Amino acid sequence: MTEKKQLSSILPLLIGVACVVIIVAGMRAASSILNSFFLGLMIAIGIAPLLRWLNSKRIPQGLALVLVILGVLVAGLIFITFLGVSLSQLSETLPSYELKLTEFKDHIEVILRESGLNAQQLIPLSQLSIINYQLSINNKMSFTIKINPSLTLKFS
Repeated sequence: MTEKKQLSSILPLLIGVACVVIIVAGMRAASSILNSFFLGLMIAIGIAPLLRWLNSKRIPQGLALVLVILGVLVAGLIFITFLGVSLSQLSETLPSYELKLTEFKDHIEVILRESGLNAQQLIPLSQLSIINYQLSINNKMSFTIKINPSLTLKFS
């Protein structure tokens, strides 16, 4: 009888954990839809006070809504423009970062050598290089750092 009581007290916990796992898996599967929904919800909550303020200034509801939508679109275009300019500037300065990284690597090797440590045995620093960086058409930047043939780090 005590085994049945223990089982009946553990069963709701197991069902609860299973429900959480199923909900999280469903949210991960529908993440693209949920991301869009929550972004829209955040924008709506953020601009609701502006819409109420325009209504309090005796601007008709329809005109206030059109003004707010245009304002959001203009702000989005400005944001995308700044982001595009920043990414293009970053793609232009990446070669200088590669030079600085190489100089830093050489400096670390000198410090390690002066300390009596063999840098080649500790970390294969001489094999560290950024072998690929690009800014693709869809403004997604990626670069790859290859440390040795078995270890490659790709950032996209």
